[in-house]
Amino acid sequence: MIIDYKIIIRTICNWVKAWNEKGLDGLNIGHSSGRKSVLNTEEQKQLIEDIIQNPREIGYNFSTWTLKTIKMHVQAKFNKTMSLSSIHYMLRKNNITRLVPRPIPVKGDKNKKLEFKKDLAEIVKNLKTDEQIFFQDESTFYQSGIPRKKWAIKGSTPELLIYGTRARLNVFGIVNPITGKSHFQYIKNLDAECFIKFLRLILRKYKDKKIYLIVDNALGHRAKKVQKFLNEHEDRLEIIKIPPYSPT
Repeated sequence: MIIDYKIIIRTICNWVKAWNEKGLDGLNIGHSSGRKSVLNTEEQKQLIEDIIQNPREIGYNFSTWTLKTIKMHVQAKFNKTMSLSSIHYMLRKNNITRLVPRPIPVKGDKNKKLEFKKDLAEIVKNLKTDEQIFFQDESTFYQSGIPRKKWAIKGSTPELLIYGTRARLNVFGIVNPITGKSHFQYIKNLDAECFIKFLRLILRKYKDKKIYLIVDNALGHRAKKVQKFLNEHEDRLEIIKIPPYSPT
């Protein structure tokens, strides 16, 4: 009987070398620890502490970790590159698995929220005819829904029939809380560069007005290039940031 073993040439060469040096004892290799991890023990500990948090709590503009976003985070934090399979193995080794979280409302700082409401009411009360106030936000819309976990045979890849494509649409938008008037722009990415492009559009749209723009604390709103743009247009554009974890 012929058995087809799929063994790489390097492994066979190592066996031959071991036989030549130590005979049968050389072939008693025992358990192999495998390739050394890219991250050391302390770095792995730091990474685990990060990914069991909500990504937004450490400055990202998304709420769920994936292998790709973890890879990006490893590159940014440790300046090291890990393959997706290595990340998956490391997570399993550290007893980390994907679970559907139980939603719990976050309670923000009550005093900061009261202060924000007071300041906002003052701005609205004293709003001049050549001034406008808007709430701003951004979002991504998917043509097809994002699949959730389902039970399947281990090793298989379950499929979900969809109607359409995997296309998605990024949108920046503002709405005037007094008049209800709104403006939206479809844009390539939800990052600082595109946020600045959207701000330029609003300034052109209301070229004779001063704009009060109420935004959240997304990473793209806090970038240095955004702050530089705001400093250059401080006479026409004022950003007001809502307190963290609002409106809950």
